[in-house]
Amino acid sequence: MIKALGTTLLVAAAFAFGADAEAQTTPSHHGKTVHHARPHHRGAKARTACKRARRHTHYRHRHRHCTAHKAKHRKLHRSRARRPHARPAADRSGLSVTSTTPYSANLRWNSVAGAATARVWVNSHMIDDIAAGGSASYDIPGLWPATDFRVQVVIRNGAGQIVAQHSRIVTTAARSGSFPRLYSPNTFINTPVGQSPSLEPNSGAIVSQAFQGYSSRANLSNDTSWGIPVYHASPQSTSYNVACQYYDCWHQFGPVNIPSNAQPQSGGDGHLVVLQPGGQEFDMWIGQHTASGWTAGSRWEESAYGSAANCTRVHGCGAADVAGFALAAGMVRPEEIAQGHIDHALAITTPDTRANYIACPATDTDGHHDDPSALPVGAHVQLDPNINVAALRIPAWEKVIAVALQQYGAYVIDTGGSVAVYAESNLDRTYNAWGRAGVPADSPSLANLPWGSMRVLSMTQCG
Repeated sequence: MIKALGTTLLVAAAFAFGADAEAQTTPSHHGKTVHHARPHHRGAKARTACKRARRHTHYRHRHRHCTAHKAKHRKLHRSRARRPHARPAADRSGLSVTSTTPYSANLRWNSVAGAATARVWVNSHMIDDIAAGGSASYDIPGLWPATDFRVQVVIRNGAGQIVAQHSRIVTTAARSGSFPRLYSPNTFINTPVGQSPSLEPNSGAIVSQAFQGYSSRANLSNDTSWGIPVYHASPQSTSYNVACQYYDCWHQFGPVNIPSNAQPQSGGDGHLVVLQPGGQEFDMWIGQHTASGWTAGSRWEESAYGSAANCTRVHGCGAADVAGFALAAGMVRPEEIAQGHIDHALAITTPDTRANYIACPATDTDGHHDDPSALPVGAHVQLDPNINVAALRIPAWEKVIAVALQQYGAYVIDTGGSVAVYAESNLDRTYNAWGRAGVPADSPSLANLPWGSMRVLSMTQCG
């Protein structure tokens, strides 16, 4: 009886399941509905339902298994994608790079057994080769604000073999405030022209002779031939006693630090500025680096925070330029153009310089023309402040120079082949700094400045 009752219940369940299955549908891959074939009798319905139930159970098991496998696969690949590239073993010995200012960064690395030298690279340019005993740090100067730089340190042993190397990307801080200027705030090169200054009686004749006749070739001297490179030495940079060949050689300044990548301008003057870690500026004229060290036709050292006039009680007067000024005094730098203002007087040349007359604060001259209408070395000139610079049809970077000529004026520091404004060279950079400032780096023309509206401020004869 129990067996009969079980059989009856089984048949009833099968019948009911088969009735429900008859109405089932399955969506296809294309969104259409596919109706299943109708079983011919109740037994077939029951068997089909059981197979389908087993198949669905297997599918759910497989689905859970596949889902878990895919999740594990995705997790594995995500972890691989996020994992940084394998670093050389040398990196684990320690290198940190910190942007200290918008224009510099500091490197620090741990000591490495057998290390003798460390070469510091920026953007694939080697900037210095220093001794590498013990822990070390190095300040990288001359960077550009808010910019990525790749820095590298390659450490070698006494046999010249690489024992460690590091590579990092450093992003400099954004520009804030004005670009730091050199020399004392109240020195002549950093002092604005006062209101209603007195002029030379023959100012108009001097301007006509010294500027208007040569203005068609006026330029910004920022190329590698005549632009002046400005290097920043580190305390770890090699020190040299720079030998003197021609002028002021009786002055002895002691050893100075010069970075390994330093090179003078390629033009005939061979000028070079090296800012020392202790705050001194070391200038060279006809600087040369040979296998035996550094030499210069003349060289001078003064405080980069001082007067820029190069006369001291200890050394007397001397310089690496004609006027007797610090060599970096008055030069235009790309950061100043980029910030939109120059906060000092400029340094200029003209072919028409006066012989036998030195205008203070200059201490020497190479003037050629014995003519009172020639412009003396040391003379202070100014662009007429009534000129509307904003209305001039010249590039924005030229307007920055024109405004500086109105606010601070310019000093004649040498006799040149043309009217020229001294500027920094790209030689000391690991990138095109002038390009970042929006200025060509090949002595771009300044012929469109209103040179005829210059005026000569009252002069005092020196020397």
